[in-house]
Amino acid sequence: MISQSKSWFQQTPAWVWLSLIPTLGGFAIVYAGYKSKTKTWVVLGISISILALALSANSLAVAVWMAQIGVAFYLKKSYLVKTYPKNLPVPEEQELANLVANTRDKIDINECSKHELVNYLGLPIVYANNIESLMNEGYVFTHIEELIEIAGIPEKQVTRITPLITFSYNYKKEADFLGNDKHIFN
Repeated sequence: MISQSKSWFQQTPAWVWLSLIPTLGGFAIVYAGYKSKTKTWVVLGISISILALALSANSLAVAVWMAQIGVAFYLKKSYLVKTYPKNLPVPEEQELANLVANTRDKIDINECSKHELVNYLGLPIVYANNIESLMNEGYVFTHIEELIEIAGIPEKQVTRITPLITFSYNYKKEADFLGNDKHIFN
């Protein structure tokens, strides 16, 4: 899984190569804007295409063509972040992890499943088992540091997933847990 997320950012989408087409390559940027739901890219691509068509008989057309290629390669990384598949875990590289986290929903560490811990956050199964075991014992996580100190997750991994997690307190869950304990003691 981790290698898939790494290779995701090493690819060059087809639309970037299509931006190499003189005059009409701006529409590749329009496509990228449409796929990533970024209206400013759509407008930018249309503007470049119109400008390229208007200047096609002029010597400035080469400058517009170079600009459209430069814009496409500049937008490549942002496009890959915005279209990063939900089924891939958060990338290992902290900068990419933060960028991907800005495009994803946060998950509640106290309410999530083991599947989400492993496949969404990219935690090794050992740490997901630790968290699940603690939650089954009634433990409620309240700080990021508890994942390091109590669940035993390495600080580097916790730092990587921090932007993707939240901590909630479900008093009903605690009441149910305490209610079950009272039956044991009575």
